[in-house]
Amino acid sequence: MCKFNILFKLSIYYLLLPILLTLSGCNGGGSENVLRTDYVAPLTPPANISYMSVNVSANNTGVCSWYNMPCVSVQICDTSNPTICATVDNVLLDTGSYGLRVFASALPPSFVQQNLHQILNSSNQPIAEIVNYGDGDCNWGPVVSGLIKMDATDITSSIPLQLVDSSYLNNPFGCSTNPQEFGSNGILGVGPYPDDSSTGQYYIYNGQSGNLPYSPIESQVVKNPVAYLSNLTSTSRNGITIALPQIGNYGGYNAVGYMTFGVNSPIVNSHIYPISPQGILPITMPTSVNELANIQYGFLDTGSNGLFFITSTLASYVCNGWYCPPETLNFNATNLDVGNVPVPTEFSIINAYTLFNTTNNNAASNLGGRIDDPEFTPFIDYGLPFFFGKQVQICFDGSTCNGIAGPYWSF
Repeated sequence: MCKFNILFKLSIYYLLLPILLTLSGCNGGGSENVLRTDYVAPLTPPANISYMSVNVSANNTGVCSWYNMPCVSVQICDTSNPTICATVDNVLLDTGSYGLRVFASALPPSFVQQNLHQILNSSNQPIAEIVNYGDGDCNWGPVVSGLIKMDATDITSSIPLQLVDSSYLNNPFGCSTNPQEFGSNGILGVGPYPDDSSTGQYYIYNGQSGNLPYSPIESQVVKNPVAYLSNLTSTSRNGITIALPQIGNYGGYNAVGYMTFGVNSPIVNSHIYPISPQGILPITMPTSVNELANIQYGFLDTGSNGLFFITSTLASYVCNGWYCPPETLNFNATNLDVGNVPVPTEFSIINAYTLFNTTNNNAASNLGGRIDDPEFTPFIDYGLPFFFGKQVQICFDGSTCNGIAGPYWSF
């Protein structure tokens, strides 16, 4: 397994931006009095295959209710009794991280107290973890054990997960304190690696010295649940396929797709893109984009709710971090596949003002924004907009999918 220093994640910064903005001074068009709503037909998964519904849907819960948030429901069960479970809705599906993290406040207090057991080190000290995100936010809380039901029948073996709890040891790192602040009830990380040993920072608590860094053994690190589904064949644990519906130029309302378990057959006319480390990023592929000479690498991340990159072309059209050109702009990108064959792909950027203020839609395939950190100038984040209208496969590290060793993307 490759090791990386931090988890790169842009989504939370942008998700915290108010969506129905009054973008004074930005270029916009259309009437603000008539809001259009474009309904999207849900995708139907293949028959006789295990899957989870992925919802990019509006709701009034205050979580998973912003633009381009692909969310799922999971069940967490007691390791000693798989019939004792708690369901957590509105969990962000994230291909850019690894493992399940759930806010304690999203679970019944009695379940947390009686059915989730902290994982201890050899000295019987409880293990905690912090995961940092690119916006400066973080998840903090104890590592606990549980069985995770991904759908009605498919359940993991007992694996570590993170209970996000701002009250744990007085939240020493100042992480988000509740789901509304964070944007979801948790994160289901189904990225290309089977655990988060490359991204999490673990601690134990010493009563005299406080929180001390800790190097966990393999059985103590938070796991990617799909890789540990115990009742499925190995080829159903080797990766995932995500399919989301096509979205129109002005977005769509309540888009519903699915994620299936396993990469067992190639997508027609798809290409294989090896996933390789580059700098601090765990998942990159060589990429170039017309008019964006600085772009050298791309990565796919459902946890980012826009297409994020730096470009002088749009430097004059930035509204609260989002791009807002006077008209929709098209870009031509090229990604290198496993044979170093250049494969063209296209994406577009719409005026965010128009999208946010003239529609009721909550899913958009052409929403983009600026990465403010100059360290990420060479990268384009193919966030959730890139996934609409496609099937995207992820073959996990250490697995073989269709005769090809992972980790890789296919689309």
